[in-house]
Amino acid sequence: MEAEPQPTDPQRVKTFARFFKNYMSISAIIAAALPIPVTWFRLIPTYSAHTSLLAVYTSLFCFLLLGFIFYSRHALARWMFPNFFSRGDRLKPGKFVVSVLPATLIAASLASLFGYHYLLGISVRGYAHWSEFPQGTTNYMEWILNKSELWQIPYGTALLALYLGIFVFAESAFIVMAIKEYLQDLVRLSEIDLIRGKPTS
Repeated sequence: MEAEPQPTDPQRVKTFARFFKNYMSISAIIAAALPIPVTWFRLIPTYSAHTSLLAVYTSLFCFLLLGFIFYSRHALARWMFPNFFSRGDRLKPGKFVVSVLPATLIAASLASLFGYHYLLGISVRGYAHWSEFPQGTTNYMEWILNKSELWQIPYGTALLALYLGIFVFAESAFIVMAIKEYLQDLVRLSEIDLIRGKPTS
């Protein structure tokens, strides 16, 4: 009776994890864990009712993105290095898209950051118009952020989306840049090869 085939050891994932750690050193750990302390310690102002949701969602989607981008590495390699694969001419327009992708994602993260703070101000002012503050309250914004129930938060869903965007777009840019270096090493391309754009035969 033949033994059942066992799952192979996930060497590809382990290799990328080691590469990612070496490539980004301690900054890789900081980037992956950043949303948790930032959210829990409210280094970016948030409604208390949103804090636990954001801590879970930001970490969840950042790890999902890491898995998805790594899962798509074969297609990304063809887009990132079109001169080194067959049908390179057809893939060259995609090379431009991939080359500007990190900058676009960083810009999207910044846009989410500014959009979040702008909308947070509007949300707090909107809440202040119809709320009653305890006598002696001096910091109205802090009181509103701490005491608002989830259903009372003006533009709550949009605030959640923008807050997620800050970290999701930034993490995506981080991973895309790292995986390009990983793929370059994997297909054994030197810096000179990339500069000269030597095509495959």
